[in-house]
Amino acid sequence: MRNPSAAAFRTLAILALLSLPHLQSCSDSSVSPDLPEPPMPDWDIVSHSRWLTCVWHADQNDIFAGGHDGVILRCDGEIWSTMETGTSQSVYSIWGSSADNVMAACGSGIVLRWDGSTWTSVATGTSARLEGIWGSAPDDVWAAGAAGTIIHYNGTGWTAVATGVTEDLHAVWGSSSSDVYAAGDFGRILHFDGASWQAMTLDADRIHRTIWGSSADDIFIGGSGGGILHYDGASWLPAETGTTEEITSISGISPGNILACGDHGTILKYDGVSWSLKTPITAEKLHGITAISESSAFAVGFLGTILRMNAYGWNFVPDATSQHLFGLWSGSPSEAWAAGRNGAILRFNGSGWDTVPWRLTSKFNAVWGESTGEVLIAGELGTVLLSDGTGLQEDFIPGYGEINGLSGAGGSVVFGAGLFGLIVRYDGAGWERMEVPFGESLYGIWALSATDVWAVGSAGIILHYDGVSWTEAESQTAFLLCDVWAGGRDDVFAVGYGGIIVHYDGVSWTQMYSGTSRQLYSIWGTSGSDIFAVGQNGVILHYDGSAWEEQSSPTSATLRAVWGTGPADVFAVGSTGTILHYSLD
Repeated sequence: MRNPSAAAFRTLAILALLSLPHLQSCSDSSVSPDLPEPPMPDWDIVSHSRWLTCVWHADQNDIFAGGHDGVILRCDGEIWSTMETGTSQSVYSIWGSSADNVMAACGSGIVLRWDGSTWTSVATGTSARLEGIWGSAPDDVWAAGAAGTIIHYNGTGWTAVATGVTEDLHAVWGSSSSDVYAAGDFGRILHFDGASWQAMTLDADRIHRTIWGSSADDIFIGGSGGGILHYDGASWLPAETGTTEEITSISGISPGNILACGDHGTILKYDGVSWSLKTPITAEKLHGITAISESSAFAVGFLGTILRMNAYGWNFVPDATSQHLFGLWSGSPSEAWAAGRNGAILRFNGSGWDTVPWRLTSKFNAVWGESTGEVLIAGELGTVLLSDGTGLQEDFIPGYGEINGLSGAGGSVVFGAGLFGLIVRYDGAGWERMEVPFGESLYGIWALSATDVWAVGSAGIILHYDGVSWTEAESQTAFLLCDVWAGGRDDVFAVGYGGIIVHYDGVSWTQMYSGTSRQLYSIWGTSGSDIFAVGQNGVILHYDGSAWEEQSSPTSATLRAVWGTGPADVFAVGSTGTILHYSLD
């Protein structure tokens, strides 16, 4: 479903509660003690926008990125996949000696280790947040973090090392086992000479965020205010960067080819003589950068931002799980599809959501599937994708109109509704535009059959198709309507702006009391007495056949679409990759 103010929507809805009767004894007239209350379904957050904090590469086809809530992604050079880490602690730094020996520094003193098949949590002896990790070898690894914490791994276990400082440390790097640096708040820098750590202070009013060097006499430290310090083997000197944005990460491949990133999409390059600013392609804060070759690098940051550099420059790589999601459809408890901005397509496999790669960054607004296994995904510029289980095939709506909603009518027939009165019909072979004598933009559509279809949109318009022509119905509202769902020919519901809900009883449309003034973007149900509506600021409403009631929602993110397979298996999706699941779990 799409926000019409941004240009379109999607059709969907959701499910409800289970209730089991208390049992009475049949053996005598006495009443047995009350049985325990049966478990009731509830909403839980399955996924949401990912804040990526760090990135590291084993080679150009094996890149790891870490972030908040235990997120670690892995890229094979093209596709980013979510890894199972077993922790909800944020990941702040990643380093490895090889693709089969990777370590991640996390919150609460956790270090994760990847052995090529599984991430495991390793005891470190500290509960301090660890923000930097680096090693000279698999049995010589350092991690640094909060309150001056530094710990060392010798191949067997982690031990704490006395530093004599209490400032938070954000980074650690070395040129060898006897030349290691750590840096952090209030200009604090520490150096390890192979025997002990010695502290110094440079630019006490600055926060040092990152360290990288090409050798013992070519080291860079970056941090607040756009500051970068350079060590030439004799002294530390400030560099002219041309920016006041905080520098969060530095990485290079040689003394004359170094990259740095920071706030508001800042990217800088050092050519061995001076730093130069690159034209930003995002306004999001970048937290990590890794230089792979002269023509390959990755940077990651806020809201799942991933940037990739190739021979032609920097490009934006959408993280599907952090994009606004507008369309949703579920065919079984082990299959669901969601789609949204920047080409985001996600597929639920029964246990988790996988990113479905697509070469374009189109905005998708609607999803519909059939029992045959075919799934349609539609959106802007008339783009329609068809999945037959083997891959995605691209098609286009005649005239390239934008589709906001899809609904199947049985067999191979699917109807679509979109901007400026666009209604199309798919017969399994191709699309045709239908004659509609109305120009209002349409955002939701629901087909009970090929001869009984409803569409809703701007200014409260409601259209009905009887198999011959489209006619306008009296909606009883001027509010924009975003979605429509029907439990039967005489039981149709539509939702929209201002919390409006209208109902058709087979004769006329009447307004219902929703109890909210927030925009409602999507509606779906299992029956006329089990219906869900979702919308602005995470609002979730449920209808039990007599009244609408607001449910407790675990998110304040706007929800754009809702769909399910039964009373205790419902998904809702929305802003910044938010995915909720309603179940007994």
